[in-house]
Amino acid sequence: MTYAVVVGGFTVFFAVGATGTALAFSSPSFRQWRGYAWRIWLWGSIGVLLSTVFIVATTLQSLRVVGLDGKIPASEVILRFFVGTIVLLGPLAVSGVGAIVGSAIGIYFGWRKTRASCNC
Repeated sequence: MTYAVVVGGFTVFFAVGATGTALAFSSPSFRQWRGYAWRIWLWGSIGVLLSTVFIVATTLQSLRVVGLDGKIPASEVILRFFVGTIVLLGPLAVSGVGAIVGSAIGIYFGWRKTRASCNC
């Protein structure tokens, strides 16, 4: 269920990024945003994908360590609680952070390109 929300969020993010990039390249009034639009779209998408791969790999490793045999020793109850929380909420939080960090990287690269082209 959580990964379905992540896929839906990524789809919306991707569609909005594609629309914004197309608008920046097709409309003369948004020409100044060309350098930012495609970089935010690219790096934000990369951030979401990499962060989701990271959380899936971390979750799978945690599930292997804990085990799924149904015999729960008292010492592992807290560990299982944290692993369960990571499985349920981790993808949402980490994918959101990936989108934000990736978009920030895109903004930085766009700013750097804009600054270099105007010789400021």
